[in-house]
Amino acid sequence: MKEILKVENLCKKFNKEIILKDISFSLNEGETLCIIGPSGSGKSTLLRCINNLESIDNGKVIIDNNYLISYVKKLNKKLAQNINTTMVFQDFNLFPNMSVKENIMFAQQKALRRGKKEAEEIAIKMLKKIGLEEKQDFYPCNLSGGQKQRVAIARCLAINSKILCMDEPTSALDPELVGEVLKVIKELSKENKTMIIVTHEIAFAKEIADKIIFMDNGKIIESGKDVIDNPKNERTKAFLERFNYNKEAKK
Repeated sequence: MKEILKVENLCKKFNKEIILKDISFSLNEGETLCIIGPSGSGKSTLLRCINNLESIDNGKVIIDNNYLISYVKKLNKKLAQNINTTMVFQDFNLFPNMSVKENIMFAQQKALRRGKKEAEEIAIKMLKKIGLEEKQDFYPCNLSGGQKQRVAIARCLAINSKILCMDEPTSALDPELVGEVLKVIKELSKENKTMIIVTHEIAFAKEIADKIIFMDNGKIIESGKDVIDNPKNERTKAFLERFNYNKEAKK
């Protein structure tokens, strides 16, 4: 399988507080990576660093063999360029004064310089994909939380980036709306869309992830396919006990 993402020794500070400590991992094209861990462990910050929404203090982010973010101490400057990722946020981040279709078109026109006709055709295609074609002329205020998040996903899909990142995509939703968003994500996973998902939905992560990372206190504590079923680290086991996924706790 082709390696699409490599993170090397990534470090991040806010003021003097260390948020991410020497983070390293890789991801192959078509894989789904789920990042789990307690609140405040650095999961969302890591995702924002990969998307170049936060600067980094040390390390490298390499996408498709291109050094897209790096920090070079010797030159005392940051080297950055636009990275081929898109981000689905917890709180949707839709433009309230634009229709659903216009929200999806806007990103294409600004980021990719697509013409109006092409952007509109792709927007409608993406809305069909997530089952919201009939809502194309609605405004975000007229949508449920689950529908808003599905539109946010469609907006990212329209860009067709190499990696789709999602930061706790169901955390702002009522429990009864979570399923419709998870269904869309599951379909993308089946289509081999490369994804990184920060989530507290442990059962969901177990179901769709090709790789799972457990983070705590700004560090990767454990990673692999079977982190949830067979955690090796005591901190991982203690965290998963709350979700009834620690086998020793069940005995």
